[in-house]
Amino acid sequence: MKFGKLLRNYGDYAERLVGFNIGDPMQDYALDLLYQRMGISDDQIVEIRPSDMQTYDGEYVLMPMLGIAISDVGMGAMPFSSHIIPLFLSSHFIKTSFNPEIINYLRNFQPIGCRDEFGLNGLRNHGLLCNLTGCITATFPKRKQDPLIEKVFLVDIPSSLKDKIPAHVLDKAEEITHLLPLSGRTPNNDKNAHYYYKKAIEQIDRYKNEATLVVSSRLHAIAPCVAMGIPVIALTENISERFGWLDRYVKIYTPETFGEINWTPEPIDYEDEKECLAQFFMSEINSAFKKWSDRCDVSWYYESRDKSLYGSRYIHILKNSKCANQKDFDFIIWGCGLIGETTFQVINQYFPKATLLAAIDRYVDGEFHGKQIMRPEALDMIIEKYPEAMIMLTSYSGKEDGYSKMNLLGKEEGINFLYFGTQNG
Repeated sequence: MKFGKLLRNYGDYAERLVGFNIGDPMQDYALDLLYQRMGISDDQIVEIRPSDMQTYDGEYVLMPMLGIAISDVGMGAMPFSSHIIPLFLSSHFIKTSFNPEIINYLRNFQPIGCRDEFGLNGLRNHGLLCNLTGCITATFPKRKQDPLIEKVFLVDIPSSLKDKIPAHVLDKAEEITHLLPLSGRTPNNDKNAHYYYKKAIEQIDRYKNEATLVVSSRLHAIAPCVAMGIPVIALTENISERFGWLDRYVKIYTPETFGEINWTPEPIDYEDEKECLAQFFMSEINSAFKKWSDRCDVSWYYESRDKSLYGSRYIHILKNSKCANQKDFDFIIWGCGLIGETTFQVINQYFPKATLLAAIDRYVDGEFHGKQIMRPEALDMIIEKYPEAMIMLTSYSGKEDGYSKMNLLGKEEGINFLYFGTQNG
């Protein structure tokens, strides 16, 4: 089993972007720093594209769910690949009104660590065990020394608020944005994804080495800078629910409270608490890895073998029958046990346009893939209604019964019915 992290190659989705938000890979960088503290080497880490979260089929990966908008649609849509073990840790949910299938999926991975109270409260309403973890960027290390030259970064300040910033702050300020123009570097390939990851680290380093004050509306400018011991003023036109943890550290100012701003704030010192946060995140990663790794490694040992052609007899029979030329044929299955199920799966795989009309079994009750199971005595009525349907005899123990019925009905093997039964299923 490997440890996972996101590689922000957005594939076709990248065409919708108006810019690249480097706040997203800043969260990946925070995870990388914790991986380094844990002694996890690069060869133990698998990068997975957001667009591959539902289709990934490589070696099992423990994936801390950070920096992706989790929902039931889009790139963060659940459920994820069965080869991804999600660790909901500092996870950002943009929707919580999930259907029961998604809630049951989340239930498998409780407790759910929610980055903000929007996710926390919404998922608790479904009876899920959740806790509020804040953002992993709150664990960035404190810088070792302050810059000697005063430098203010104004990071994505709303235009309506700029004229309210005092002149003595503006005189030392540089305006920057976390939404980088794509400029021919659309993040639809791995090379460009790594480029933007490096740009995120470069910006973190600029804050660390140059900033004596950061004024921003960006969550991932405010939180990392607070963590690094940089004085921060958080201001915005609207306090997003995404900030539903950040006010533990800083007051978030709006136009209504602009007059309360102290333009010479002190850095926030929470080094003891930060170490507790980092230890919590690392402990959760370690615990989840211990819980799942042996089980997943055993499974991968078997799953990664050179596989035989399962259902080879059934495939051969179907591909050498008249069904092979029809593609969208109708069929009836007689025998709803293991062979019947395997036959149905083979038909569904190789002839996806084929339609199951009825299911027959002398002893099995209930439903078979949406069809009420009927007794063999009902076959006359079914065939009268569907005279062209191919009958699939799939009961080994019922072979004699099946052939006898086919003779009575005047059905010819290979033309009107096929026999799939085998002693070992």
